[in-house]
Amino acid sequence: MCLESRTSRGDRVVVLGGASFAEPRNWLAVADAASLAATVGSPRALMLDFRTHGFTLSSRDADVLATGLAAYPLVAILTDLGVSYGCARMVSTLVELRGSPSAAFYDEAEGWRWLSAQLCTDVRDGPPPQVKTGK
Repeated sequence: MCLESRTSRGDRVVVLGGASFAEPRNWLAVADAASLAATVGSPRALMLDFRTHGFTLSSRDADVLATGLAAYPLVAILTDLGVSYGCARMVSTLVELRGSPSAAFYDEAEGWRWLSAQLCTDVRDGPPPQVKTGK
């Protein structure tokens, strides 16, 4: 599912959840969806949420995913602890190597605080209340 949030200053944040994909382990489809969403409305950041699926991927898929995510000026990745978090940190590092600040989180509130600090806005401990659903 792709959601859109706006910060208090009107910055657009795309929230992309892995649960919407028919095969959640198809990370290339996620890269395609992220790249497509980045072309609409000049988003300032991406919050990628993979807490509902095990986020483990090959190095090839990690490289392709990082390229798609680097289309955003700022990327936060949410996962569960363990191997998924390690994979998220690896993808985050690859995104940074492509020029976009990125970080991995297992706590959603921490992810939103980090985005807030990066955007210099008042993002609450969770998504702002103005959320629209779409595909």
